[in-house]
Amino acid sequence: MINVYLKKHVFYLFGIVLFAFVINLGTAFNDVMIRMKQPLFQQVLVATVVMLYLYLYSIQQIYHYLFFDAAWFIRLKPVVKGGLFVIVSVGLIALIHVSILNFLLAQRNHGSVLTFDYFTTDFWFFFVPLLSYAIILYLKPNRLLFRLPARKTEEMSNGHASQAQELLQQIIEPIEMD
Repeated sequence: MINVYLKKHVFYLFGIVLFAFVINLGTAFNDVMIRMKQPLFQQVLVATVVMLYLYLYSIQQIYHYLFFDAAWFIRLKPVVKGGLFVIVSVGLIALIHVSILNFLLAQRNHGSVLTFDYFTTDFWFFFVPLLSYAIILYLKPNRLLFRLPARKTEEMSNGHASQAQELLQQIIEPIEMD
């Protein structure tokens, strides 16, 4: 039998490559084959896949910090927890992404991505899936891609062992099943 963890990575890899393809095409779906043949597009596609993995890892680290290390966060109501997690994770990743894109565009043609045109067209190809992923991750924590580090629940929750144990069981049980 194939390991559940390996299946999850293959599923995520397929989704990330598709997502990277959509991000890099943006609103230019009319010339897909012409773009696919360009070496620059291929390099940017591979770089985007790597960046998306780093974004997923960063979102998981934010999740881990808020739900296991921040005692003040554990005491909040579920609706506030969800909203705060989504705002922090999506906001941070979107800020990093736009900053990197703006830096690269400025290096290439001395332009800027911080225009009304970008935020009304191509930005949404990145933002909507990112927002959806953060919401799904909050609602179904067993969808985390990377394994959580093995730590004592008392250590992770700063004294809130029962809540941390419950959340940890939701995350770990689906990973261990074959």
